Amino acid sequence: MGSQDVFIRGPRCCFKLSCFVTQECQLRALRYLFRCLPRVSASLVTAGSRARFEDSAPRIVEDPSDLIVSKGEPATLNCKAEGRPTPGIEWYKDGERVETDRDDPRSHRMLLPSGSLFFLRIVHGRRSRPDEGVYTCVARNPLGEAISRNASLEVAGQLHVSGPPKIRAKAPVRQRLPLPLRRPLSCLG
Repeated sequence: MGSQDVFIRGPRCCFKLSCFVTQECQLRALRYLFRCLPRVSASLVTAGSRARFEDSAPRIVEDPSDLIVSKGEPATLNCKAEGRPTPGIEWYKDGERVETDRDDPRSHRMLLPSGSLFFLRIVHGRRSRPDEGVYTCVARNPLGEAISRNASLEVAGQLHVSGPPKIRAKAPVRQRLPLPLRRPLSCLG
């Protein structure tokens, strides 16, 4: 097997490697490089044929933000990622993978094409709070993964007013007050 040249071009650098390795080994080396330097593009030249790679590991370009939402209302946790190939997005709540409409068509959570998580309505009950928690967006492609910052989703407390407030007074305390001293009033004249 003859020597093969590998050219790696980045925004501010260019490397040429000549080695006696198989194409598979070179591709593994390139994948490792892409994990370390997500914005590098590379070209592989082997035996007179040219295969061009411009792949990059994912990176989060929009992190989700904390939300406070009323029960039954819709909500969206945003997340956008870049990478090549285009990364797939998964959501996690409190460390557990979130089930969306892609897993169960009856789900009230939808994974939008942008990667955002849309809630048709926020579900919240006395015993079950399936939507309240800490969410994380994870973007993955064959070259790696990127994890967003945490965002909390809280359900706003609802105020129920059933009438005017009831005021309960304690029984009056019987206390003997000192009698005022009897002095003649003097007027300033």
